Amino acid sequence: MTTQTTTNELPITNEPSTTNEPLTLDRCGWSPDQPTTTNDQTLLREIVEFYHRVLKTHNRARAYLAQRGLGNPEIIERFRIGFADRSLTINFPDKQLKAGRQIRTRLQQVGILRDTGHGHFNGSVVFPVIDSDENVTEIYGRKIGKLRSGRSKYTYLLRTTHNGQIPRGLWNTAALHDTDEVILCHSIIEALTWWSAGYHNVTAAYGHDGFTDEHITAFQTHTIQRVVLAYGNTVLGNATSASVADHLNAAGITTVRLQYPVNRDANNVATGSNCPRDVLGKLLTDVHGTVVTHGTTGAPAVMDTHAATDLRRDSEPARNFGFIRKKRA
Repeated sequence: MTTQTTTNELPITNEPSTTNEPLTLDRCGWSPDQPTTTNDQTLLREIVEFYHRVLKTHNRARAYLAQRGLGNPEIIERFRIGFADRSLTINFPDKQLKAGRQIRTRLQQVGILRDTGHGHFNGSVVFPVIDSDENVTEIYGRKIGKLRSGRSKYTYLLRTTHNGQIPRGLWNTAALHDTDEVILCHSIIEALTWWSAGYHNVTAAYGHDGFTDEHITAFQTHTIQRVVLAYGNTVLGNATSASVADHLNAAGITTVRLQYPVNRDANNVATGSNCPRDVLGKLLTDVHGTVVTHGTTGAPAVMDTHAATDLRRDSEPARNFGFIRKKRA
């Protein structure tokens, strides 16, 4: 398996795409005669597809994905990965006009625009969560530019009184079919790292504080018997993994703690290797003999809290081959 280094091969630009098909009111299913009845999913699907089209012509966003080992076009297409480049509302009526205010209000209601009118995901590579009915239930954004002090790199759909009770869903629900074991990561990027290496029975929480009852319900519905906790080997990752293990064990689901090297996670382990499939596969093989029955037993014996955590990410894994642990008869 070969490694492709693409960091310095693509020209870097912050300019909005000039070739992307614009997002218009008609495409959003919005009518000024019925401004409040536009279906939320029509809006969200069109926005996800708009971001996806932007990514295809945005060199900087594509370079970022390549650095994280996620530049494979198959991954980008399958998971509808996109980029928010501030051009979302460029073809909408001016906000001083009634129609402009109405459509922006709808975009605020579904969590895309902030109260200020600015795009919530501006400057972010976006990873939508899409269910089996093609509904967009969540969007994860990872900002890739310089941030103002105190701003987070990580964003999710804004939750409002309009959409606050809508379930967030589960990323990659296909992971739960025809298997009794699933790999659980703390983020979608980490889960995509496993997926791109060929381990497709993987899903993700929504950050270190984003494991929800929806995950447990989904695991139980699909009779998942064991969850491999593939959180990073950091102080926070180990504490979160132990807490998640406690919740899963209480629900009758066995857990096992996968151990990365100290202060490493799936992405920097994979991008630091010429063969991500093999290096991640070895870690997975190592844990299959150790079952964790209580979350607090999952922490490593040694932890260097001063080790560097932001390692070079400049390799793209080769094409994928599926790995699914089949259900036992």
